[in-house]
Amino acid sequence: MNVINERLMTIRSRVAELVGKENAEFLKHSANYLSADAVVGVIGIASLPILTHLLSKAEYGELGVFLSTASVFALFIELNFRGALNRYWLDKPADGNDFLKTNLLFLAAFSGLVLLLCWWARAPLARFFAISSSLFYLSVICAALRIPWNLWWKLLVAEQRSRAFATLKSIKALLNFAVGIAWIYLLSRERYMGQVYATLAVEGALCLLLTLWLLKYARGGHLRWKHLRYSLAFGVPLIPHALSGYVLNLFDRIIIQQLEGSESTGIYSLANDIGGLMNIVVMSMNQSWLPIFAEHRKNGDFERIRRLASTYSLYVYLLAVAMVLLSEEVILVLADEEFHGALPLIPVIVFGYAAMFLYTIYSNYSFYSNRTGYISLATFIAASTNVGLNYWAIPIWGYQAAAWTTLASFFMQFLVHFAVVKLVLKEAVVPLRDLLPAYFASAGLCVVYWVSRALIGDYVITLLAVKLPLVALVAALILRAHKRRKAL
Repeated sequence: MNVINERLMTIRSRVAELVGKENAEFLKHSANYLSADAVVGVIGIASLPILTHLLSKAEYGELGVFLSTASVFALFIELNFRGALNRYWLDKPADGNDFLKTNLLFLAAFSGLVLLLCWWARAPLARFFAISSSLFYLSVICAALRIPWNLWWKLLVAEQRSRAFATLKSIKALLNFAVGIAWIYLLSRERYMGQVYATLAVEGALCLLLTLWLLKYARGGHLRWKHLRYSLAFGVPLIPHALSGYVLNLFDRIIIQQLEGSESTGIYSLANDIGGLMNIVVMSMNQSWLPIFAEHRKNGDFERIRRLASTYSLYVYLLAVAMVLLSEEVILVLADEEFHGALPLIPVIVFGYAAMFLYTIYSNYSFYSNRTGYISLATFIAASTNVGLNYWAIPIWGYQAAAWTTLASFFMQFLVHFAVVKLVLKEAVVPLRDLLPAYFASAGLCVVYWVSRALIGDYVITLLAVKLPLVALVAALILRAHKRRKAL
């Protein structure tokens, strides 16, 4: 065993020498985050043939709206204290137990108040979300149960304990999948409720477990009003940003539910579930990047930030191309035929999330400087544009328009935040010329494939003549990006 451990230490040292300490750290944490996200993605893909065969398009749409509503209310109930905890912990505070205990006590009281208010107003709120009042209130309960989870994983990200986070996230996904499918099979009607009940059960169990863990972490702490003021001052200005972010990511499903009904929502939800795997990649990269960015920003090493951001963006773009090229096989093999209308939307959704990666590069400047109001401003502008475009475009072009309006809104979010950070905060930001050409070139590769697919018609010929060469090109570009990263 000692020989094996010594050999592993030698390999790790050699890797660190080859790629550099900071790159090795980035890759280690990214690998942990991405491994958990890979488990989530694989489970999501594995669940597609089961859910699309067991549930109708309308039921799949109802489930999508439930999950979207729960995500929106989770942020509001929590007042975005997760972000305050993450930022406070980056400075490695000596009074962390006081900070955590203060936050936990306040959130327990506030979430109870929100649950009471939502019970009183459940009927009109349910009409707005176009779901039943019982399903709406279950989504609010689900949101409240997620508070300990959100605090816990933000704390671990700040401490760069990526392996612990990855382990429990994978377990959570497996439990949601296994319990959900089993519960769906047990129901003879409204089978989507099986996944709803399973989500509540898993979130409830984790809520209890992680609350006990957080209380242990806060042992000996005291209630400090200065910590509550810090969290409110940091988190509340970010609520419009976070809610706007959920509007950009999830609210289109609710608008489609309002305007076109559950069947269209079901098809769009499937496209978003598959294309949304790109969002998992983006968030994992950002979790790994933020501590590295904060360190270089603290030291004023803007040139290092520029070079690293440019290199890491190449990975995101090339993964987006790979995801688009594989989406046809995923839909045709795994989804029931009535859901195949989701296929044309996936490339648009994927590159929308790739544009969101560009936004995260610039939002981290504001996050580091505690100028969170600017983050909210940029996201609010983009979200308002998205809502307006959806209400205008969906009645004209149908639910498919939502993918394009979301792409446009993500790109606007990125450009507005770039302008704010560069012109208002006067930061030495990563130049657009380091990021945009590769983005448009990657999107161009996907356009080449889909135009060729339409012109050729035959799947096998397109696979051999176009798709496989493009896959080889993407692999070569990833290798080139890897060599470039080692040179930094």
